[in-house]
Amino acid sequence: MAMAAGDGMLWKVQAGHGPVSYLFGTIHVDDPRVTTLAEPVNAALESVQSFMMEVLPSNDVSPYYMQGSLAQLLTEAELEQVYAAADFHGLPRDMALRMKPWLLAMVFDLPVSQSPYTLDVHSFTCRRNAQARLSRRWKRQRRIFPCWKASAWKSRC
Repeated sequence: MAMAAGDGMLWKVQAGHGPVSYLFGTIHVDDPRVTTLAEPVNAALESVQSFMMEVLPSNDVSPYYMQGSLAQLLTEAELEQVYAAADFHGLPRDMALRMKPWLLAMVFDLPVSQSPYTLDVHSFTCRRNAQARLSRRWKRQRRIFPCWKASAWKSRC
């Protein structure tokens, strides 16, 4: 059974009399209106024993970078457009030239970053620093719901 814990993005999930887990919905933006959490949500995040994320951050950049460079594939006019968009987003030009086109399209479609942390990255960093057990959702195909596991959650979010 899943039910909203108030009007926020936190859902309580429990099967019968099994352990309580929480599903916390995040979006990949860094807008302070999203990343500034209510105190009960912060308290719950600080108290969790395990934290499951859609995909854990990785130092492996191979899925995002090409073997070659966009400079080999684009005309001079197209490169200038890439440079202008990279400059606008604060992305180093040499990095933009190595990024796969699908990723550049996503980055260029977003508003200019206001901070280095989206809500999900902030949540992950907070839990990693507190030494919570970390895992990624896609590794556990049968356990889709549990993103948060807290022993005592009674406040509304």
